[in-house]
Amino acid sequence: MNTYTLYLANKGVKKASDLVKKENGYTPIDPSENFAKLFAEKPLIYIGITKPEDVKIKNILKEISDFKSEELQPISYSLLIILKCNTSKRYFILTYGYARYIVKFEYVERSFGLKVAANCVDPSTINLMETLSTEHNFQKTTKQFPKSRNYNEYGVDNDFETLKKIIGKGKIKIGDQTKDLSIKLSGSSSLNLSLPHSINNINSVLNDIYKNYEKDDYKSNGFSWIDNIEYVTKESDVLDLDNKVIQALKDIKKRKSIYLAESTSIGIKYFVKGDRKKNEITDISIDTIIGYITPDVMRLNIDLVKQFQLTLEYDDNSSRTISIYDLLVYENHDSKIKTTHYLYEGYWVKINKNYYERIGKDFNTVKCSKAECKLWPKLNSITLAKYEEGDYNDYIARNSSGNIILMDRKFSNIGSSSRKSYEFCDLFKIDTMEVIHVKVMHSNYSVSHVVQQALVSASNYKSDHEFTLQTNDKLGASFPDIDRIEKHQLTISLIIICSDTDTFSFFNKMSISMLKKNVAKYGYKTLKVYLVNK
Repeated sequence: MNTYTLYLANKGVKKASDLVKKENGYTPIDPSENFAKLFAEKPLIYIGITKPEDVKIKNILKEISDFKSEELQPISYSLLIILKCNTSKRYFILTYGYARYIVKFEYVERSFGLKVAANCVDPSTINLMETLSTEHNFQKTTKQFPKSRNYNEYGVDNDFETLKKIIGKGKIKIGDQTKDLSIKLSGSSSLNLSLPHSINNINSVLNDIYKNYEKDDYKSNGFSWIDNIEYVTKESDVLDLDNKVIQALKDIKKRKSIYLAESTSIGIKYFVKGDRKKNEITDISIDTIIGYITPDVMRLNIDLVKQFQLTLEYDDNSSRTISIYDLLVYENHDSKIKTTHYLYEGYWVKINKNYYERIGKDFNTVKCSKAECKLWPKLNSITLAKYEEGDYNDYIARNSSGNIILMDRKFSNIGSSSRKSYEFCDLFKIDTMEVIHVKVMHSNYSVSHVVQQALVSASNYKSDHEFTLQTNDKLGASFPDIDRIEKHQLTISLIIICSDTDTFSFFNKMSISMLKKNVAKYGYKTLKVYLVNK
């Protein structure tokens, strides 16, 4: 059995060499004449020494080249083979060991392995599903069972998740074989599979795999939701979208629609890479970062953004260095052609038009209205020490004649032995039994953040006994008739303090729609969203 890790190059790639980074430690090897004539052009082969993984490639080298494999030392090797198939005329990349690190993944079809696996896999034999939670800015979730399970048992929400990786058993027809092979398939951007074939038969294998890639059987297999999100791989489209990011960064008004993926995470310290004094960046806003990149914002370009790197240190003492470009989160909606693109982790994705419209319809069912000014005054119309949520919440509670209980910064534990604690809400309104979460909208991320707070609170209040007891104790100090909560359905409310020019992004609408769905599932009365002018 030979195990293959396969990638498919984008259609626009003209030369095999364009797919390889210029890395030291890898040596090109000429293919044998017999192996080369199997393909549309001469295969490209690289071998490199690596540690610590042992990759058995001597037999492969004997089949594809005249390289004397006995010259190999008994240490680990990596192998990269790029082949252009006769039928599809597409480049395939085969990697062994750590050779994947010299592949230019910006030229690779991001959904290749996923679509092949989804087309071929039996939905009743799934071992693992890795999904991206689209309402939480592509938060990754891995769901796995020791034994194969039916797809339906993984509890995936097709409305708010998209598939990133799948492992299961499937049938794939290879070459002229009359019997289909039942094999284990692992698909993401790459396809991993084991086949009882000599690598000299790989051209036939790749051509048939490509046929499976072009099929749309996955739509009837229960995986049609793969199409909700599509990676943008065409170079000219990526360049155009990158230019729009730069334009937004240069525009003070548009800039607030951009944020850094980990800028609100707790327990992270930020440093400019190469700063010997190691001065921590305490204000991790977009404005601050632009100031580090260039003193003249009008000279900002995509190369400067990609080249500027931060070192992130986590509270477990681990660290990583990453380009600012890979941290940027930005949504671009073109109303003329009704197309929405999203930048996350250094990649652009396109939101399916039907999916975009469906989420919009779901959002329109949410009760979203301007808040009553007497009860919820404009942020800037009242005197506060700081114009932030905490001071606003305190003001509202003090001026409610006892009808609104201040719950801000009052934490309840989840589980009797857990160290995790969360706020139940910012304010509790007695007469309408409203659990209220307040957020000043500094960027689109602020909305996603308050939705997540509301979701965690609503879930734990209904499911965690300790959290419920501690929360009721805190409410009961100001609300003697606490038993009324047991007799009434609570309403979950969001107070979003924003300006007239602030708009909800696609992912804001999605997260709010998701919250409404879960509020009903947890047994709450409804979800309301109030907008308060800054």
